[in-house]
Amino acid sequence: MSVAIKFDEIPLFAELDQECHDKVRELFHPLLCKKEEYILKYGYDVPGIYVVVRGKVTVQTENLKMLAELGPGSSFGEMSLIERNMRASASVKATSDPLELMFCKKEQFMDLIRSDQEFANSFYKCVSSVLSSRLRSANRTVSEEIAKGMAYISKMIEENNIESKLMQTQQDLNTTGDSIVSKLVHVMPRLDDLQKNHDDISEKVEDLKGKLEDVFLIESQKFDRISQQMGLIMQIFENVYRAVNGAEQLGLRGDAFLFHKVDDNGDKAA
Repeated sequence: MSVAIKFDEIPLFAELDQECHDKVRELFHPLLCKKEEYILKYGYDVPGIYVVVRGKVTVQTENLKMLAELGPGSSFGEMSLIERNMRASASVKATSDPLELMFCKKEQFMDLIRSDQEFANSFYKCVSSVLSSRLRSANRTVSEEIAKGMAYISKMIEENNIESKLMQTQQDLNTTGDSIVSKLVHVMPRLDDLQKNHDDISEKVEDLKGKLEDVFLIESQKFDRISQQMGLIMQIFENVYRAVNGAEQLGLRGDAFLFHKVDDNGDKAA
């Protein structure tokens, strides 16, 4: 190992006294890795604690998205000392060639903790400090990502003029429904006149009127339902817009079953 490790400069061990540092130093041994080599893999066992001496590693999610980059003095794998039978919650890959690490087996470190209560108290205090720092960092990252997402949604809403398009769609549906009603209203009186003046086709006209009334009833119900659905979508959209801008959410008005499947008779399917 070309670079000597200073345990008092490593956050995980920084609060330990010199005697504890000497005990820790005896447990660690050097480990060399090649670039692109995985030290830990998501879902696999974590054998112990690693400390980066020289080079860098990347921490990746299960989908290989990079979460962080760790350099000299950084440690990983220490949660294996707290959680029994822990499996890696992320993958760690070498991005330097060579990558120089110091490694301590989990069992050896646990033996020291069990045999030296003073060391155990000091070490777990360090672990708490490191984990708190990581949690604060993670919270900042999450907050930043949420802010980016909200900004993107707001920009998408503004650029695509979604609200006006939804309103126009609802207006078109209403216009189409009104057109059907209007046409049927004009047709039915003419059929009545035809039926009165031509007895020979009265039964056929009556049958036609019945079919048209069925069409009127079914189609008007369909358009009314679609219009109500659009109204509900508009309300949901309004709540999305409010969420983006940090405003209070509104209660939805309308039938909660509007988007359930409907059969040909207009009945709600299970």
